[in-house]
Amino acid sequence: MHLIGRILAHDKSEVYISVMYEHINRFRDSDEFRDPLDLLYGCDEWRACLEIDDGRERRRCLFDLYKRQLRKAGADQVIHFDLYDGGQHKYSIFHASRHPRASNEMKAAIWSVDPGGGFVFHGGQTEQLALGVEPNFRPLQEALRNEFRGDRWVAIEEIEAFVMSDRTDYHRSQLRRHALVPMEDRGEIQVKSPRGKGHAPQTALSLFDSDTPPPRKRRNYPPGTEIRIT
Repeated sequence: MHLIGRILAHDKSEVYISVMYEHINRFRDSDEFRDPLDLLYGCDEWRACLEIDDGRERRRCLFDLYKRQLRKAGADQVIHFDLYDGGQHKYSIFHASRHPRASNEMKAAIWSVDPGGGFVFHGGQTEQLALGVEPNFRPLQEALRNEFRGDRWVAIEEIEAFVMSDRTDYHRSQLRRHALVPMEDRGEIQVKSPRGKGHAPQTALSLFDSDTPPPRKRRNYPPGTEIRIT
C-alpha cells in the first residue's frame, strides 16, 4: 500500500490490482502471512475481518477495507469487479485513480470484454450486475432515481459525471440509450432542451422567430440538456 501511495501521488497515475482473495482466505491462520498482509493493506485492521464466520461477509469486509485504504493512499476513485468461473469466485480486480474519467474508461474496458466460457464479471457497486450474461441496466436507472429524484432540474453533465464515477458500475456511453431513453418512455423523467424551451409548441410564427428553438426531439439529450426525475 505504501508503494501504491507513491504511485498515486502523481495526478495522472492509476493502478490496476488483482487481489487473490481465495489465497488470503485459505492461509488466514498462517502466522507467516501476517506481515505480508500488513504490507498489502498498509494496516492490521484486516485481522478483524478474518474473525467473521460468514465467508461472504468476511470477503466484503476485506474488500471494503482495501478500498478505504486505497483512498487513504491517495485515490479519489476506486472501482472493483469480481471474476467468477462457473459460479466460483476466481479473483477480484481493483482500479484506483484520481479522476472520474479514468474510472469511466476502466469500466468501459471491462464492459467491452465478453469473458465467455462460463466466466462472468460482477460489479462491486451492484451485486446483481453480471457482465457476460444478458446486461441488466435497471440498477443504473435505480441509481439515477436515488441520486437525483426530486423537484430540481439537473444538467446532463452532472448526471454524466455521476455515472462516470466509482459510484456506479456503468460508464457514460450507456447513460442515454440504456437509462434515459427507457425512463423517458415510461414517463419517469422530464426533459428541457439546452435553451430551456424544449416543450414549447412550434407555431407558424415561431418558424420565423430566431429566438425560438425547434421542438425537442424525443430520446435526444445534447449538452446543456436539463432533466428532472419525477
